[in-house]
Amino acid sequence: MEDKKNSIKSFFSRKNILIIKLSIMTIALLFILFGFLFSKMNFGNKINLKTSLKEMATDFYENFYYDQINQLGNGEVDKDDYLNKFSTSGIKISLINLEEYDNGKYVDEIAKFVNSKTKTPCNKYNTRATIYPVEPYGKTDYEIEINLQCETGNNVSK
Repeated sequence: MEDKKNSIKSFFSRKNILIIKLSIMTIALLFILFGFLFSKMNFGNKINLKTSLKEMATDFYENFYYDQINQLGNGEVDKDDYLNKFSTSGIKISLINLEEYDNGKYVDEIAKFVNSKTKTPCNKYNTRATIYPVEPYGKTDYEIEINLQCETGNNVSK
């Protein structure tokens, strides 16, 4: 009986307790690390798609849409008044719009817009950037909101 007590005491000595604690902490850190990596894989895809859509919409707005305003009404449309009308509702630029822009310049990029988990394509009508012009209504005076619809619900972010 005494040998059993000594073996239990020796098992729970400071050295062994430290080893047990370190083992538990290591296992916990591994679970956290794997959880982070799995979540990051999907979030990374969303971030890349948002960045891509933002870049395409910026190009579309600054290099096409903004310049076209001067041609509205045979050049008699005041650009500031026109853009002010969209300061709250925004100018929506969907993947469909971007597919047709500049002779299909972004068709290959738009093909990458798929849900990384389900591999289903994003909704080309509802996945869009919304440009909110702000004063003084210059070519780069706007805020942009990105709406990815690549799942069953909407994912909106600025």
